[in-house]
Amino acid sequence: MNLKISEKNCFRAMVVLWGYDIVKLFLGFSIMQGYGINPCIFFFVDVVTVPPYVLGLARLINSLTETARRSDAIFLWAVITAVASVAPYLYAAWAGSRSFSLQGWLILLVIIAFPLVDLIRRIYIRRKPVLSQQRL
Repeated sequence: MNLKISEKNCFRAMVVLWGYDIVKLFLGFSIMQGYGINPCIFFFVDVVTVPPYVLGLARLINSLTETARRSDAIFLWAVITAVASVAPYLYAAWAGSRSFSLQGWLILLVIIAFPLVDLIRRIYIRRKPVLSQQRL
């Protein structure tokens, strides 16, 4: 399979995610303030991390589909994607740590852990055929 994600599609994904960030800002503005999180800072971190997230994910997918499938490139893009995806929520955890209830912490933990576990699972599934071919 020779799947390549183009720069044009990356830009489209960024625009969609920026639109999603605007919706999150309007819907969660009062909720964030209630927990002591500055919605403007959260929005800024969320918007700034969109390009590294999209480009990192595209490069990760491209690295997984290349014939060479270099482990160092896969790991690098996986780390960039993971950090960019959880950065806004890490800010929320830091800023709202004093006013979070147990339910708030559990929801934040799921928001942070689920994408990371899913990313690790996807990488492992993609690499499994490569590892079995290398043993032959």
